[in-house]
Amino acid sequence: MKYLIVGAGLSGAVLAERIASKLGASVTVIEKRDHIGGNCYDYVDTETGIRLSKYGPHLFHTNNQVVWDYVNSFVTWTRWEHKVLASVDGKYVPMPVCGTTINELCGTRLRDSDEVAGWLRANQVVYTTVQNSEEMAKSRIGTVLYEKLVKEYTFKQWGATAG
Repeated sequence: MKYLIVGAGLSGAVLAERIASKLGASVTVIEKRDHIGGNCYDYVDTETGIRLSKYGPHLFHTNNQVVWDYVNSFVTWTRWEHKVLASVDGKYVPMPVCGTTINELCGTRLRDSDEVAGWLRANQVVYTTVQNSEEMAKSRIGTVLYEKLVKEYTFKQWGATAG
């Protein structure tokens, strides 16, 4: 029997491998992109030598030993630490918001988690009922950080204003 798989993303690639190795069947995979891996695709930038996730980062984690062993039969892992920095006001600041973010963007000198919590309490907008993503963000980080970190990102990412 012959199989045709449309798409060489994660699901298509696994399905093709399983059919070929477990059923011993012939599998043809077609893919519209110039690479396999779907949205999990990454590459090393030739100018900088930095590994980039073309479609955004994707994290893999499992507590299933069978799945872990299966994935490890195909790959060698590259150590990676998730550190997000946002470029705001000519500075790189950590995301999600922490004391360093607040200090850099708001000119404060918060020294510990209690001071950060106090700053957030003083700046968070209180809503009776949160109606949209803008209100959710302001209820967590306040208007100033919302304007600096969330508002423009929302438009850039989805082409729509928050709300």
